Formats: sequence, C-alpha cells, structure tokens
Amino acid sequence: PYISEQGQKVCKEAGIGYIDLTGNVFLRFNSVLIEKVARGKTISKARKRAASKAPFSPKSSRILRVLLENPERTWTFLTLSQEAQVNIRTAFVVTELLKEKAFIGKKRGAISLIKPKELLDYWAENYNYQNNRMLTYFSFSRTFEEFKKNLFKISKKKSIDYALTLHSGATLVAPFVRFKDVHLYIKGKPEVWEKELNLKPVEFGGTVHLLVPYDEGVFYNRQEVDKVFVVCNTQLYIDLVSYPTRGREQA
Repeated sequence: PYISEQGQKVCKEAGIGYIDLTGNVFLRFNSVLIEKVARGKTISKARKRAASKAPFSPKSSRILRVLLENPERTWTFLTLSQEAQVNIRTAFVVTELLKEKAFIGKKRGAISLIKPKELLDYWAENYNYQNNRMLTYFSFSRTFEEFKKNLFKISKKKSIDYALTLHSGATLVAPFVRFKDVHLYIKGKPEVWEKELNLKPVEFGGTVHLLVPYDEGVFYNRQEVDKVFVVCNTQLYIDLVSYPTRGREQA
C-alpha cells in the first residue's frame, strides 16, 4: 500500500518501477519516464511515529538482534519467531517494516537480511543503553581481573546469568580503550548480586553498574570469553554507540 522514501530510492537504483496506493509512481520503459511523488498523502504522522518505533520495542527488537547475529541465514516467519521467542504476528509486523526500508528481502515466504550494516546503524541511532535500569556500586575488587574471577565463581555457585557489556565487555572481545567502569546485564534480584560480589551502593563515583535489562533479549547469543560471559557483538555495538565516554570510538 505504501512504499517508503528509502524503498523508492532502492527501487530507482535497481531500475525497478513501482506504484503504491498513496499515489507514488515511478515507471521507466523505452524512452518513457513517469514519476510522481504523492506529497502529503502518505500515512499519517501518528502512524509513522508508531511504525518508526515498532522495530525498537522490547519484544520487537529481538527480531533485529536475531537477524543481525545470523546475517547469512534465511528464515520463515515460524523459524524467526521461534528463534526470537516472539509470536508470529510480531515477526510479521517487524519484517514488513524492515522490508519497507529495504533492510531485508522477502521472496516466497523466505526472509533474508540484505543490508546488515545499514540495519545495525539504524538500530544504533534509535537505541540508548540507558533504557535499562542501572544500579551503581563501589567494588572492593582491586582490578578487573579480580572482579572477573569473582564473577565466574558466583555465577557457577548461584547458577545466575549475566553478560558484560560496554567497555568491560568490549575489552575482552577487541581491546581498544582503557576503562574503569564495569557494566553487566543481570538476571535475578540485584540484591543477590550486591551481596555475592561484595558491592556497596553509591550515588556517585561507583565503578560497577548492574543493568536490569529492558528485555531479556539482551542475553541472546551471548559469548564466553576468558571464562566470563559477554553480550553478543550486535548488543555490544549498539550499547557502545550510545555510551558517552569513548563508546562510539570503541564500537
């Protein structure tokens, strides 16, 4: 019914004609060119705002993460919804929006990612790690190595999940910048982590930050590095891009 501006651009670059129900037309054949832009007749502003936010809602963003972590894989609505742990309707709505923006392709029920970098940057521009609830503490661990050892022991002892992110996660995947703050997503009650890691709550000057995730999708495809867990590279990138202290540089 409606071809977005990005979709129109892609069609033109590929030499593909189009007509949508709002009046946008682009047809080129032989020596004939027909082009019309239906300004002011597209979907309503409210609907546009809702549509632009839809891929980034907690459950919907799981679809983005799954696609970006498996860029070579081809999906059906069923397999994609199962992998992302969302219902099929969510998978359909999100992929339709991504198709409009030409990030993915759909052919005979097969869904494939065709512009991973562009989708990753699009998500990063619309994401903020501060969407997560953050609790800040002073740590009695003298070094990051000591903190990692404690983290390993506690997660085994208590069988509770976590994933390091931002610079403390990035330094294990691709060391680049020095850092002093440790950020980790946690499952379970923060009080348990506070006690087991011997953390002291502070308002300012803390170096350990427990992140209660906006959605458990942040744990998808987490990676084990040096005996501790780090978020997947996709999550690491979008977290870093929105982090003010040399985050974009590390990303």
